[in-house]
Amino acid sequence: MPNSNPLDTPTSMFQLVLDSIPSRVFWKDVDLVYRGANQCFLTDAGINSVNELNGKTDFDLAWSSSQADAFRADDREVMASGQAKINIEEEQTQAGGETSWLQTSKIPLFNEAGKVVGVLGTYTDITERKTYLQRIEFQANHDQLTGMANRRSLQSALKKFVDQKRSHASALLIIDLDHFKTINDSLGHKVGDDLLKDVAQRISQIASINDTAYRIGGDEFSILINTQQILIDDIEAHAKNLADNLTQSLGLPFLIASHTHYLGASIGIALIHPQARDTEKKFQQADIALYVAKNSGRNCHAVYDSVLGNEAEHKHKIESHLRQALQRNELYLVYQPQYDFDGNVIGAEALIRWNNPVLGNIRPDEFIPIAEQTGMIHAIGDWVLTTAMTLLDNVHANLPADFILAINISPIQFQRDQFCDQIEAQLDQHQTSNKNLQIEITESTLLNHEELAIQKLHQLKSLGVSIAIDDFGTGYSSLSYLTRLPIDKLKIDQSFVRRITSDRRHACIVETIINMTQNLNMEVIAEGVETEREREFLAQRQCYQYQGYLFNKPLPENQFIDLLKKS
Repeated sequence: MPNSNPLDTPTSMFQLVLDSIPSRVFWKDVDLVYRGANQCFLTDAGINSVNELNGKTDFDLAWSSSQADAFRADDREVMASGQAKINIEEEQTQAGGETSWLQTSKIPLFNEAGKVVGVLGTYTDITERKTYLQRIEFQANHDQLTGMANRRSLQSALKKFVDQKRSHASALLIIDLDHFKTINDSLGHKVGDDLLKDVAQRISQIASINDTAYRIGGDEFSILINTQQILIDDIEAHAKNLADNLTQSLGLPFLIASHTHYLGASIGIALIHPQARDTEKKFQQADIALYVAKNSGRNCHAVYDSVLGNEAEHKHKIESHLRQALQRNELYLVYQPQYDFDGNVIGAEALIRWNNPVLGNIRPDEFIPIAEQTGMIHAIGDWVLTTAMTLLDNVHANLPADFILAINISPIQFQRDQFCDQIEAQLDQHQTSNKNLQIEITESTLLNHEELAIQKLHQLKSLGVSIAIDDFGTGYSSLSYLTRLPIDKLKIDQSFVRRITSDRRHACIVETIINMTQNLNMEVIAEGVETEREREFLAQRQCYQYQGYLFNKPLPENQFIDLLKKS
């Protein structure tokens, strides 16, 4: 019949074909009333037969009214536009109450005259695939151990935050646990993991409802302040208050496996102005502030500012150039002669210097700490030892009797397991007598490593090398190591020497050190001697070895060799 509706009752064969399709199939008329479907759709809708479905709308089926409204809105859009909507992902509540994810396609249905008479829909259940993708997405953005959002999630959230047009300020806090590695290494990863879970819980509790906490790696966490309407004048105080709450909470004891553990936390803060757009720079600023907090005694916080930034940039330049300094022959040694009471050269201290074509002359107290922090100190220390030993070989014939060349050793070098073996290998490779080499260590080298120091220093003594304590009196407070370690010489620090004629307290300290070395049968040498009055003071108290500008400045290698030839 020419006026018959093509959506009327389908034939049995047509229904059989529809029911054999694994996807859900349905169609509606222009009034959005159901006129047919296959069995898969009927099951989802909670309908037993096509006849029961006919005449019903989405409001009569299993899904909620809000879902029904959404489905019908799509239907109207398809029919009004005459254009299909393909592979739309949407949720559907099924007859049993479960929520499924669907991939839906809808196309308009036309009669012979080209008039829209309804809509045909198909969909497949993609719940399993959607759940899998959601799980993968969650794993990609969350820390597996603590369940917290991870660094990737933080980077995304920070970028989204700075991309918004806003009038309020924010802040990024990076939290690094103090001394966690010691607990993890000594008690095992199981205890360490349990501790990190408790830390994560405390940090999440401190973060407000609007702020988000993250674990961004190892023992490092972060909080991004998302609280609205914080003006730039108030954000620093807000961030500092949050940091104080964090350090207070993380400073409380942790009970893990029936044992009490204590941690602290260093926190770096980067303020985010409303105009900020560079997310990577904010991470760098927070890291710089964290570095400052750690070097300020730990268990505290620091806020990034331009002064910190300039210092960090300068240190970064030093580090970058230092990595090439050895290969480019920019490092060199100078030698400050040491004298006895009669003015004879009895030794020297090898001092490292660095002249960079871009940065100019960099002081050792600037680049040595950076070398220690980055691990470059090992290569630099090896070079110093090789260079100094080679000099001794070259001037062996001109060395005074009992000449001593002192080499400064960094605590980082000294702690290396192979340190003594390295010294022994250098001695084997050079013709200079072992007794010509003196190892200088600072008191800080002994701090927390006294038993290790005893073992290593005795090993060095067995090689015939002498041991001196540099900058004596400025570091380690205990004197017990003087009776336990095979120390040959104490060096009185120049900070005491330069005040011995003007400050009675410094004079008393120097007198005490000299008397102590006499009683312990050690040698003593004063460094930084610049005036005749200082030398006389030292000599009157039986200190007969000196190093300082009164006698000679540090000399380049060629001038030092000339000095040895003349003496």
